[in-house]
Amino acid sequence: MARIQTLTDSDWIEVVAPEWEALHRGSHSATPFHSPAWLRAWSETVGRRFRPEVWLIREGNDLVGMFPLTRTQAPWVALRSMASGMSDLLHPLAAPGYEQVVSAAIRDRVAELEGVHLLDLHQIRADHPLADLANPDEIKPQAECPVLNLPATFEAYLATLSKSLRTDVNRGLKKNPEIRTVSDGSDPVELLEQFFDLHGRRWKKRGLPGAFGFKRVREFHRSFVRKAAPEDLWLSVFRHEGEPIGAIYALRTGGQVSFYQSGFSPDHRALCPGSVLIGWTIRRAIEEGCHTFDFLRGAEPYKLRWKPQQVVANLRWMRHSRPGWGRFALAVNQAEARIEARIRQRLEGRGLVG
Repeated sequence: MARIQTLTDSDWIEVVAPEWEALHRGSHSATPFHSPAWLRAWSETVGRRFRPEVWLIREGNDLVGMFPLTRTQAPWVALRSMASGMSDLLHPLAAPGYEQVVSAAIRDRVAELEGVHLLDLHQIRADHPLADLANPDEIKPQAECPVLNLPATFEAYLATLSKSLRTDVNRGLKKNPEIRTVSDGSDPVELLEQFFDLHGRRWKKRGLPGAFGFKRVREFHRSFVRKAAPEDLWLSVFRHEGEPIGAIYALRTGGQVSFYQSGFSPDHRALCPGSVLIGWTIRRAIEEGCHTFDFLRGAEPYKLRWKPQQVVANLRWMRHSRPGWGRFALAVNQAEARIEARIRQRLEGRGLVG
């Protein structure tokens, strides 16, 4: 029978690191946001002010699941997904064949929680077993994620695209663009700084900081790219006449590539740097035997142009377990979720990839 071991000390990463690495590498449900590199970087930067509460699901002595959470104390006690906001997928990590066992153990633990006013679990894929076990009244849509199932060849994939997009991609790739990436030995921090600059340009035109406009966020990503395995970090920069004009921040886990963010120079829109980079990355994924290209949060029109076969919902599970503060905390978080959804709908997805 599965049991849950809880880690709350600041050294929790070192306690579980070897088992965690093996679980992440072997799990079918693993994403970049479950990786030791991602959560270690978060804990050392943005997460320094959060108290960890990490649930390890064991069968006997074997680690078969993991669910990293944080606990906040004021003004109410809340249990939340670790690295929410930074991460696009936050379902539990489970060993192959243990997805149901891990989800059931988490459901049972949630039912018996004491001293917690609010449970707030973010970005759970709708097709994950945990989504089926939650009370339907407590789990709501949080984001839509387009997912592309990759064919055997890039040529077969190109044939599915619109004529205009196919022309842009073909024209750009036939020019043999200069694309620097971590796999060719380029410095990941240098590539990241160029990405920050390119991503920020489009937001500056709107008078907004963008997703990477805050110091702690940039510190987190600098820490992460230093820790990430080169084969998993698909951070690439498109250069034209020696100048960076486009960048893509993608991450690989097993046979899946996740599109995290991109940026391009508005002054070079005619060269379609964003479209060329996405096409180049999808081609690389196919050539390296990957089966899925996940566009992650946001079903924006520019993502749908790439013909993903499905749009999967991410869900947010919120419940209060105590009256008074619990009910108030739930109402506040539900209101914040509605505001966040309206802001994302208004700001994202319009002309963000050239």
